[in-house]
Amino acid sequence: EFHGMITDGCLNLAISYNRKQYRQKTVEHLAEKLQCSLREIINHCMSKKQMELTPSDILCKGISIPEMEQIILHMGQDRAIENIYPLTPVQKGMLFHSLLDPQSAAYFEQTTFDMEGVLNEAAFVQALDQLTHRHAILRTGFYTGWKDTPLQVVYQDSRIDFRTEDVRGIRESEREQWLTAYADQDKAKGFNLQQDVLMRLSVLRTGQRSYRLVWSFHHILMDGWCVPLVAQELFELYEAIRNERQPRLQDAPLYSDYIEWLESRPVEEAASYWNNYLAGYEEQTILPGKLVQAAEFEGYESGRVIRRFGHS
Repeated sequence: EFHGMITDGCLNLAISYNRKQYRQKTVEHLAEKLQCSLREIINHCMSKKQMELTPSDILCKGISIPEMEQIILHMGQDRAIENIYPLTPVQKGMLFHSLLDPQSAAYFEQTTFDMEGVLNEAAFVQALDQLTHRHAILRTGFYTGWKDTPLQVVYQDSRIDFRTEDVRGIRESEREQWLTAYADQDKAKGFNLQQDVLMRLSVLRTGQRSYRLVWSFHHILMDGWCVPLVAQELFELYEAIRNERQPRLQDAPLYSDYIEWLESRPVEEAASYWNNYLAGYEEQTILPGKLVQAAEFEGYESGRVIRRFGHS
């Protein structure tokens, strides 16, 4: 039996054994070898310039050290990994369809809106970095090489693909067409879920105090409900940096906490509940709602969203 205890910063290890079964010299030799092995591990860890994950450090269980090394090799050795955990059922569906048809734009999301003011580009980039650090899902890539379970890999650091361009030199009569073509080209790039940063943001300067923002992301990261929330956080971080104050934001919940909770749910119990609830139901499900006459959609009514921000 091995008994270990740390007191005053020192590990004390005692070995209890049956003297009728083992010689004292044998056990002393075992203790010496164990001590040497522990020192080798400590020296190895102390020589590392940055922390490296082991299977015990991540949420996903059952990954061996060789499998961990394979994931790191595939996802990029130059990018430090923070955590690894399974996908939600909805994410699995999106990943499946994206891999089945990589050219499909079914889960490609793009939001465009106009902004007025004078953009402090350095502060805006800093706000983007803080937003990415705040939400692990924005630092996430996806791996499909582990058994039959896809995984999401969270990096310690990641930067949203951000670019700016001044399009004031384009004639006003042609500018809107150019902006539309730019958004279409960005959409045509799509996303590689296993290699790309899954969010891009472009700020196109259209006037002395006007900008067009093109924000593209994969639906596997967030949905439409998240867009206004994340945008609000982004501009709050921007204003806080610009005015040299602390951002007025609540603590962000960890997505890994939801994954951990989801993994603890009894899947068989949930499946049994819905099988019983829907037993004998064979009709097509009709969503309730008002029937809208086609005439109500005739013509076109212009809509425009403008976001105003700081002057310096």
